[in-house]
Amino acid sequence: MADLLTTLRQRFPKPDHRISDLAGMFETVNTFIPVITAWKKEAASNKNLSEAGASAAYRRKIGENVMREVRNMNSLIRESREKISSSRVQVTQPTFDQKDMLAAAHRREIREFLRNADTSQRLSLVMGKDADPLFINAALELPTVVSGLLEQQADMVRKVYAERYHPDVLEHIELREEALEVMTAFASIFKEEVRKQAGIRNEPDFDAWYETGAEPEAA
Repeated sequence: MADLLTTLRQRFPKPDHRISDLAGMFETVNTFIPVITAWKKEAASNKNLSEAGASAAYRRKIGENVMREVRNMNSLIRESREKISSSRVQVTQPTFDQKDMLAAAHRREIREFLRNADTSQRLSLVMGKDADPLFINAALELPTVVSGLLEQQADMVRKVYAERYHPDVLEHIELREEALEVMTAFASIFKEEVRKQAGIRNEPDFDAWYETGAEPEAA
């Protein structure tokens, strides 16, 4: 496990203010790995405690000192992924002035032209090196079938649009995605390590304790 965690730490992006919130949380929870292992040994060494008692003592200690930050990290990962998903939609979709009827009519004419063009010409007009932004915008305004594009082709057009007109936002998104990928892998490893030491064999009970701190009911 140590080698894998070291690899993950090495994979985390270099310091950047755009991921400072993720980096701070990642660094904090990383410091808990040797601590939780030491606490397990400490609980197990208490001869006055049964195996179940040692596990319960371990859960109490980790609950008091560690799990709040772990749950905060998991919440941060979830919330950040949701925001990124929304940002990806926004960065790949042009915005339009719905009151500008002349421009809307022009885009409608462009879609009709694209729909009647052959495939190679259509793709060149919306994805080519010299593609006119008017054609890209028109193609992405409505469901792509209106412009004669397949959904896979439309995804490529959205990607081209984001890369050309919002490269800074796209870079920000990709940087956070890279950090979150590492954090998600770390969170999974951390959970499995705690699972081995927490003494809760029933998976739903363990998940409930891990997410909320709820102790399993006595059998």
